[in-house]
Amino acid sequence: MESSYQMDMLRGRCQELPEVRSKVVRVFVSSTFSGREYYTLSERDSLIDSVFSKLKDYCREKYGLEFQYSDMRWGIENESADNHSEVETCLNEIKLCQKYSVATNFVVLLSHRYGSRPTPATIHASLFEQLQRIILFDLNLTEDAELLSQWYQLDTNCIPSAYILRPISSMLPNIKSTELNEMKKAAKEWTKINNRIRTCLRQAAAKCFEQGQINANEYDDFFISGKFLCLLYLIFFFLY
Repeated sequence: MESSYQMDMLRGRCQELPEVRSKVVRVFVSSTFSGREYYTLSERDSLIDSVFSKLKDYCREKYGLEFQYSDMRWGIENESADNHSEVETCLNEIKLCQKYSVATNFVVLLSHRYGSRPTPATIHASLFEQLQRIILFDLNLTEDAELLSQWYQLDTNCIPSAYILRPISSMLPNIKSTELNEMKKAAKEWTKINNRIRTCLRQAAAKCFEQGQINANEYDDFFISGKFLCLLYLIFFFLY
């Protein structure tokens, strides 16, 4: 008589299949950078030149495992930068390392940098509208409020609804131009707009926090760096 497990397989019920044991050691290298100034460049070069190659041989010869490393600082895809998903891309890669690595899954190069603090790519609708009211009526920043309306689009498919920061290329098409001068001009314009959006959101968040309208976690979302967010994810993964 066939077991219930075998019958489930025959009937195409594969929800509880046992996981295939991984044979990979996959390490995420977390570091920070700012523009063209790579503050941990020497350390990361040394890891690649002097450490990782030896680890590959060691893992293969000693344990029959494949060693892999992931260093997102060598270049995030342009598409990720365009749609503001750089931090999400890093977090997804961390999850893959945590899921498939049978041993150590991250290395952190702290240096002396806190890391860039990105403009939020997604803001819950109720919070966004609250911030916009603060910007418009309390801070009297009419032009900044209009700028937010231009760059953030309401997405009611999200649960709960949220305002999503539009892709850069949807507003500044030349950011993808093959003409270098046009691309640089658009990039400069985006830097100016991004700084203005980020500043007014932080001012509004600080005002809301002072008035007790948002909690500390909601406030931190506007000031935390991408690097620190990744570190929090790594730490709490091991604590819980």
